[in-house]
Amino acid sequence: MMRLVFLFAAEERKLLLLGAPLYDDNYAVSTLHDQLQATADRHGEEVLERRHDAWSRLLATFRAVFGGIDHTDLRLPAYGGSLFDPDRFPFLEGRTPDTSWRDPGTSSRSQSTTAPYSISCALYSACRFASPVRPRRDRRLSFRALDIEQIGHVYEGLLDHTAKRATGLTLSLDGKKEPEVALADLEAMRKKEKDAFPAWLAEKTGRSAPAIEKALHYEIPKEDQRRWLAVCDSRRPCTSVSPRGRLVRDDSHGNPVIIDEGAVYVTEGSDRRSTGTHYTPRSLTEPIVRHTLDPLVYDGPLKGSRARSGC
Repeated sequence: MMRLVFLFAAEERKLLLLGAPLYDDNYAVSTLHDQLQATADRHGEEVLERRHDAWSRLLATFRAVFGGIDHTDLRLPAYGGSLFDPDRFPFLEGRTPDTSWRDPGTSSRSQSTTAPYSISCALYSACRFASPVRPRRDRRLSFRALDIEQIGHVYEGLLDHTAKRATGLTLSLDGKKEPEVALADLEAMRKKEKDAFPAWLAEKTGRSAPAIEKALHYEIPKEDQRRWLAVCDSRRPCTSVSPRGRLVRDDSHGNPVIIDEGAVYVTEGSDRRSTGTHYTPRSLTEPIVRHTLDPLVYDGPLKGSRARSGC
């Protein structure tokens, strides 16, 4: 997510090669979003689930920013940086930590194009606002105007989340909190505390008690069964999951969020709270830097002394 935020901002500020045909067609994340949007509009988003080219293109762009491109038709300096270091996050490429991105024959992970499309849509929809002149239309905010403080707040928000691996078939419940609960734990709680089960669900999800009661007695109509069939296969016990249909939240495609055993999912984390990490605004950082460096940069040379090393 942070890589894409930086790339969107850099491309709109003309810091990369946006505008060069070869870069636009094969590397640019801005044009990638538009290309995927056009495909989804023309053929439906289901087609993106069967394509895998967008993920490989993103990995190639990340490598290009980190290591540079030296070709007669396209030249890009190597910017380096830990954020884009392929060996810092080898799992994104389907590699083990003991391998290097420069090793020949290293192949990227096969990932559905739906993931890059969903992430780019989320970024763009998070940066949209209603036009006061034409309220029914949205205008996309430019990443060019994204200040360092906004980027810092995005990073701060990402620290509120973490990735976990499902130890069993897991359901993402609908509600303000959207908790992920293993189906086995849900069924065990229902059988053990039958009377307290609705109150437990209300506390877990942040929904009202009447809404939980209504959801528990909800029967999925036949016309909605296709949503469950779209996410279930022979490995999933759909017969035991589908009765919980009104409890499970839907994803951006309108399908119930059911997480396979062993799959990795993003959920609320505690890293930010436990580490006390908060973004420091410019009004505080500028005086700190100025008053720290002023004596080293200016007072030393003016007094005929040598400034300390590293300044």
